[in-house]
Amino acid sequence: MTKIEEAGADIVVYENCSGVREKLELIDETMDNPIDAIAKKYLNLSCSVMSPNEKRFRDLNTLMDEYQVDAVIEIVLQACHTFAVESTKVKKFVTEKKRKPYMYIESDYSMTDVGQVSTRIEAFLEMI
Repeated sequence: MTKIEEAGADIVVYENCSGVREKLELIDETMDNPIDAIAKKYLNLSCSVMSPNEKRFRDLNTLMDEYQVDAVIEIVLQACHTFAVESTKVKKFVTEKKRKPYMYIESDYSMTDVGQVSTRIEAFLEMI
């Protein structure tokens, strides 16, 4: 993400496992059974391991509108196969439904691909 900002872009929302997506819905503290409330929250996540995962696309739609997203750079950890598989649907959603530029980056978050990732990000930003 640092490389995106260094290339001159502003990251307005981070829709990933540790991003805003997991905080869109809080645990319902009014439920009688707190264990049921916690289970309901976690079973309703828009994570790529949940199937079907239409909620992720509803949330993505809302986030893109709310944060006025100009383009999407999807960064997927090489070990996260479910996000990698779902990236085709995300690309289709972003480019066809939202009509926004999209770029997919798969990385192991090591320093070995920093140069390649930086070059791709810079080229993507120049195109938009």
